[in-house]
Amino acid sequence: MLWIVIPSGILAFSLGCWRHRDRLVFLLGMLGIAGLCLSAFWLHDLIGEIGERAGTVVSAMALILAHVHNWKLCRNGACDPGKEGKEV
Repeated sequence: MLWIVIPSGILAFSLGCWRHRDRLVFLLGMLGIAGLCLSAFWLHDLIGEIGERAGTVVSAMALILAHVHNWKLCRNGACDPGKEGKEV
């Protein structure tokens, strides 16, 4: 699953950051992707299944926040180059 999530997530969050000029979308997205990788490859061996689950949930929450922030930016007109975006 990570083989699909990593490249598509990096592309999507990079485009969101570039389009909106808002680094928070990119930072939350990269935090979420990095957390998923750490959970899958490192936390399981270090802490066990509970640590892996907790890391995955926290990482998923970061990804959700990135998507919600991106959605709010688009909803406020920041996706249209001709429109001036309102504050979120």
